[in-house]
Amino acid sequence: MIQKLPLVVATSFLLSACSSNMEMKATGGSKSDGTVTLSFDHAAIVNPIIDEKKALQTAKSKCNVWGFRNAKAFGGSTKKCLEEYKTGGCVGYRVSKVYQCY
Repeated sequence: MIQKLPLVVATSFLLSACSSNMEMKATGGSKSDGTVTLSFDHAAIVNPIIDEKKALQTAKSKCNVWGFRNAKAFGGSTKKCLEEYKTGGCVGYRVSKVYQCY
């Protein structure tokens, strides 16, 4: 059991080192539909951490510009491969989430 401890600690450190805070930015939307799309890009080796409250605030501020008072997440997020390795698998992803203005 003692021999496995350094391996567990090293693995935990490597996994946590690959996590990264990501900021969602407005990348699209429609005033007539009352929707705002927020997105961020990340490398495949990164485990993204998103501040959902901050993302909602960003969506609300964009909705406010169009005369809406509030926003809410409109379903889940989508994840799209941006570029593939020649041998297969993704190099990076774009994660997007749509917010409904109201």
